[in-house]
Amino acid sequence: MRAAAGRLLPASRTCFEDRLRENRVVAAGACLEAWQTLARSDASLSQARQRLAQRWLAIGSERLGAGDIDFAAQALDQARHWQPDLPELPAFAERLRSAQGG
Repeated sequence: MRAAAGRLLPASRTCFEDRLRENRVVAAGACLEAWQTLARSDASLSQARQRLAQRWLAIGSERLGAGDIDFAAQALDQARHWQPDLPELPAFAERLRSAQGG
């Protein structure tokens, strides 16, 4: 079991980095979940969660600018899921509220 986990851990990290680089944030999240399952105490997980949350907000901001409010709301939810204390969340949430008319 440990040998298998030892092989899967680097693969999950690589999967995360590759999917994040491709802006495939849903897939990157799946890879990150696998990584977290395999190595709960990995010190680099916190940074990975933050990077994924920031990427969700970056893509959400782009889509919000194009008028895709539903995707922007999903991006905000996902960013909160991955990094609830991300400093950029309140400003993005306010932009989203404004775009929603409220």
